[in-house]
Amino acid sequence: MQVVLGEKRMLADFEKGLAGIAVGEPERVFDVAFPEDYPVENLQGKTAQFTVTATAVEEKILPELNDEFAARFGSASVAELESEVRKNMERELKQALKRQTKDAVLTAVTDSLTFDVPKALVDEEAVVMRDGFVRQQMPHADASALDAGLFSEQAAKRVKMGLVIMEIVKSADLQVDDALVDEFINDIAAAYDEPEQVVATYKGDREMMSNARTVVLEQQAVDHVLSKAKVTQKSQDFKSVMNPAPQA
Repeated sequence: MQVVLGEKRMLADFEKGLAGIAVGEPERVFDVAFPEDYPVENLQGKTAQFTVTATAVEEKILPELNDEFAARFGSASVAELESEVRKNMERELKQALKRQTKDAVLTAVTDSLTFDVPKALVDEEAVVMRDGFVRQQMPHADASALDAGLFSEQAAKRVKMGLVIMEIVKSADLQVDDALVDEFINDIAAAYDEPEQVVATYKGDREMMSNARTVVLEQQAVDHVLSKAKVTQKSQDFKSVMNPAPQA
């Protein structure tokens, strides 16, 4: 697992625990306090102990920003490179804002409803969440060693949200808009050097197309709710949108 100190992508206690670490020193053990608003609800306000060994320590040295540097990225000049970077940032910002809006809308709708969700679906989702958490945060750990029950509360919310989306789609008689599916795929492809190849890959893969259609239909459900809701806007800077919460 690679960690860049100072980027504030990790919890403060985690970065503090790694300060001054060197290759060859004994395992370092330290506690990390999870904040009350941590994304995984069952870790909110709790403290976990981490055991860390450094396999490499590196210093980032930034190169001089000139046309020679720009050429390494296929740009003829710094100005052209900056233009491409801006386009990428704007695209990523648009996608992040769409995700945040979707989460906010579905959370508001789901929290306003009370109904029981199937335990089997909750248990299944809890395992998926547990495995994903371990894969991202502790890639070399045995996922089965972590109790999936820790994620049950959040899993129940996810399952409930999925059922709510299905009901919105059904009640509004929504159908997947193929034009929006194409737009979704093109937005993803735009981040690659050969977007046409990415689009072709999507079009030729039934599972990828099915996933794309599901995402688009969910967004259509969100848009349907927004069209009937009172919306309040708020200002955020780029960093807070792209990194809404620290990760351990």
